[in-house]
Parts: sequence; structure tokens; C-alpha cells
Amino acid sequence: MKRIIAITLTLLMVFSLFACNKGGTDKTTENNNASEASSTTDAAASTTEAESTTQAADPSKLEKGSEGDGPVELKTELFSVKVPEGLKYKVDTYFVSDDDPLFGSINIYFNEEYNTPIKLKATTQGMVKSQKEAVENTIALRNLDTYKNETSVKEGKDVKFGNNTYSTLNIKTEYGENDYYILYVNRGANDKNGLYVTVDVDSEVMKSDDAKLAEILSSLSIVMEK
Repeated sequence: MKRIIAITLTLLMVFSLFACNKGGTDKTTENNNASEASSTTDAAASTTEAESTTQAADPSKLEKGSEGDGPVELKTELFSVKVPEGLKYKVDTYFVSDDDPLFGSINIYFNEEYNTPIKLKATTQGMVKSQKEAVENTIALRNLDTYKNETSVKEGKDVKFGNNTYSTLNIKTEYGENDYYILYVNRGANDKNGLYVTVDVDSEVMKSDDAKLAEILSSLSIVMEK
């Protein structure tokens, strides 16, 4: 009789252990499944966020009046440029010929708080054919903006930012003082006009060693003939 009772108790203990192990396994499996589901959701959210950032940072269509905040890359038919964090941009002029994608004029202003320290102007209508003529034209246009003959012009050394080598000018007038970074690019065999680019910096607002200015000059990339 004692033996029968002992065997019965042993069987009951075995069954109890088996039931506990099964419950623990099910719970572990549920936890693992929940963890995997959470990881998948997080990954999907991260992907969506990355895609959203990429789209916001790469506007492919701009027009007169377009504006926004940096950091952002602006792509046009004539050039691309990055707007650094801390600056806003506004497109002042946007014209590209439907018949000739190498012909047009695009002006973009870079704003910092209430000031506009940088103006980027790119045009094929400047009637210049070389870097030297681009510098001369910049001086002539600045003189036309003044009513008094009080213009002081200093030509600086060429400076390289990224893939571009800019000619530099410092021009003082009765209206203020500006630094200019000037670029002329012939973009291929069918480029009849060349692209004349000036980056006009209000030196009373932004110094020449400002990191945001350096980022704009370094990132400027001219679209070449295809």
C-alpha cells in the first residue's frame, strides 16, 4: 500500500513539473514574439523617418518664392548647393529656358535671423566669357548700384572651396562693405554663354571665415553639359 502511495505521489510531481515547464515556454515564446514585433515596428519607424528626412533635404523642384530652413540641399538645373543649419533660404529669381537647359538665371538669398548676409546669383546672361571678365563685370555692376563715386575695390587672392576656385573682391561703397566670391564655368561644347556665379556676402553681418559661408562655397556644384 505504501508503495502504491509513493508511486502515485511521484507521478503527480512529474505531471506538475511538466505543466510548469510548458507554461514557462509559452510565456517565453510570447515575450520573444512581442520583442520581435517591437523591433520590427521600431525599424519601420526609423525607415520612415529616414525617408522623410531625405525627401525634405532634397527638393528637386524650386521656383521663385520657394523658401525653407537649412540644413537642406537645393538642386536646380544650373547648380546644386547646401543650405547650412542656422540659415534660411528664399529663391528670388528662377528662370531656366525650356529650349536650352544651360540657359537661365537663378538667385537665392540666405537669411540669418533678420539679416540677409549671403546672396548667390548664377546667370548665363552676364555677357562674360572668362573668369577675368566675370570679376570686371562684378565691379562694374556694383558701381552702377551707387550714386556717388566712392567705391573702393580690393582684389584678393583666389581661394579654393570644394571643387571650385573663386576669385575674390572686397568692395566698399557709401552703402556698406561686401565680399564677393566669383566663378565662371564653361559647361561643355554646346555651352554658348558659360555660367557666371557670384556669392555676395555682407561683411558687416558675416565674416569671411564663417563656417556657414564655407559650407555654401564648398558645396556649390555646377551642373555640366550632359
